This record gives sequence, C-alpha cells and structure tokens, in this order.
Amino acid sequence: MAGRYHACVPVVLTIIDGIVNDIEQKGFFAQGVDLTAWDSIAAHSSGLQKLSKLLNSARKKTNTETITVPYRHGILHGRDLGYANKVVAAKTWATLFTIRDWAMAVKQGKKVPKEKEPEPSFLESLKSYAKTQEQKKKIEAWKPRELKPDIDFPAYGMPEKFGTRTPERELSQFFQYWTANNYGKMADLMKTFVDSPLNKRAGEVRLNFQGKSLEGYKFLEIKDEAAAITEIIVEVTVTHREAIVTEKLSVRMIHEDSEGNPKLRDELDGNWRIIEHSFMPIYRMI
Repeated sequence: MAGRYHACVPVVLTIIDGIVNDIEQKGFFAQGVDLTAWDSIAAHSSGLQKLSKLLNSARKKTNTETITVPYRHGILHGRDLGYANKVVAAKTWATLFTIRDWAMAVKQGKKVPKEKEPEPSFLESLKSYAKTQEQKKKIEAWKPRELKPDIDFPAYGMPEKFGTRTPERELSQFFQYWTANNYGKMADLMKTFVDSPLNKRAGEVRLNFQGKSLEGYKFLEIKDEAAAITEIIVEVTVTHREAIVTEKLSVRMIHEDSEGNPKLRDELDGNWRIIEHSFMPIYRMI
C-alpha cells in the first residue's frame, strides 16, 4: 500500500456522502437520513443508522492526537489532525463497502415504505386554493417601506426602539445576545440551511463568535427587498485579540414559520431570522 491515508480518507468520506445523496437526496451525514432496508444486515436500524450518527459526532476542539474513528466533521473541518493512519482509512473504506450493500438493497425494492398521506378532500382543496389566492393578492399589494436613518429608525438602541415585529428589532435583539455571549439565543435567531438541533447550532455559534466582543453597532440602511426579505446595512465594532475592528455588514433577514417556510411579514405565525452567512466577515477574523 502507498500509505497515503491523508489523501484517501477525505475523498472516501466525500464519496460516501455523494452516494447516499444520489438515493436519499440527503447525504450520509445529514440529520434525518434513512439508511434502513429490509433483509439487510448493513441496513438494519442498529447498523448504518447508528454509524452515521457516530461518524458525524461534533468535534469542537482542535485535536492533534491520533484518532481511530473517521469523524467526518473533525477531519473535513480541520479539527482532528491525527486522522492519517491505517485504522481510520480501513474503517472509512469499510463504511463505503457497507453503503454499497445498503444501496443494492434499496435498488432491489427492500426499502421500508413510508406511510402514504391521505388525499385531501374537495373541501380541503378548495380552502387551500382560497388561501393561495389570498396570499397572491397580499404579495401583489405589498410595497417596501421607505425608511430614512435617524428619522424612521435610530442608529442604535434597545430592541423596543425598533417597533414591533420588525426585522430591525430582531437584529437589535441579536446584538444584545451577542453582547451577553448568549450563544443559544443567538443560534435561535439564525437561519441555517443544515437541519440540526439547537444545542449543536449554539456550539457552532460559540466557535464562530467566541473571543469577538461586540463593542458597538450602528444601523446605516434598511431595505425591504420582498414581502418576506429585508436587508440591513449595519456597522459593528468588535474587539478581537486586543485589537478593535470595525466591519460593515449586509445582514439579510427572512420572515418564516416554525418549519422554515417564508411567510408574509404581516402574518402573526412568522418570525424574523438572520441568514447566517451575513456574518462571514466576523467568522473570518483569526
């Protein structure tokens, strides 16, 4: 063997994710992926399903010691530096071979079928159509607010200074949580595109914001771009590694329901969320 474990392990992990994604439309390491099938040892509920959770364990600290488990997050995100060894490579290849057995079982029609949802009644269909038409009228009638700084909104202040159920109020609230290092509340206000539990997202927010103290902020511009989208230009001042840094951010806000679907901004069952990538300049501070 050539012994190039440092090269083969990340590549095979990526292939594993891709194969499962082709079948399930979710990767091997995604939350809620179904890796079970009938009459298959590999695809038993105690097999690949458990293995997926193990290999996707959170690895929050950089580790230079040799590991024996191919932790996907630790390897691909530079947390586990001691992965390049024969044991990790062997387990990664073994996972790939097991994925093949599961994929073959699925192709042979052995996948456990999901319960089919009942067809909606005529009355339910009629109500759904009426709701869709009502939503369409609201979208067509919507007009963006024309807000001027220091006249229609303050440059900074406590959340209650920014009106009720507005995106700028939620962003102000986010800054209050940041000042208090409340990573759980910060994570709850963020919109991510990976389905994961709140405590895991809070850990990721801690990694990205820890050691970056918010000293102040200033709202410069608020632009309503769509019935459920607002972009806020804000200037933040951060202390990081004993240096004071000022960054101008374009923070994108989306109004959505509890399941992550966009909602018109005047609908009471919606909440404003911050698109996580808006804070990439902060994440890049090293």
